[in-house]
Amino acid sequence: MPSLALIFAACMILFTGCGEDSEDSNESRIEFPDFKYETPDGKKYSNKDIQRGSVVVGFLVSWCVPCAGELLALQEIHDEFGKHHLSVFVFTYEEISKFDKIVDSLGIDIPIIRADSSLFSAMKIDAIPTRIFFHNSSEIRRMIGTPNFEEENFRREIAETIGIKIEDSASSEDKSKK
Repeated sequence: MPSLALIFAACMILFTGCGEDSEDSNESRIEFPDFKYETPDGKKYSNKDIQRGSVVVGFLVSWCVPCAGELLALQEIHDEFGKHHLSVFVFTYEEISKFDKIVDSLGIDIPIIRADSSLFSAMKIDAIPTRIFFHNSSEIRRMIGTPNFEEENFRREIAETIGIKIEDSASSEDKSKK
């Protein structure tokens, strides 16, 4: 029978990234490491796509159960803000084909890009899933773990940064009752 300490250690490893929000980035300028990637359909991406404008980048793996929820949340962000010139990318260190079933089942159409572990290290990705919002190469906000109670604040910060007015869900409910 496993010891209590072993079970506790396993739980700590399993839940390391869940539900954490980090706002200590202080809008630091970053140099996204060089990468070049071409999707099977011929679209080309590089670090230049990340360094201009507003971008949300997710770091995921296929075997991570919370990453499926994060992938869906990233797609929703793309659908909500893409028409306002926000780009969304997903990075993984796995073969892209490992995402085929989940991408098909969830209707995901954002680019999933394979990167080596040096990109994860350079971006200080310590837990999966991690999501980062950049504006003009500055890190604005970082969320670690599954979409959580900070999701609305993350989306609000995107909207404010790119100049979109969004209604507070509480105020929109009040208006619908009138």
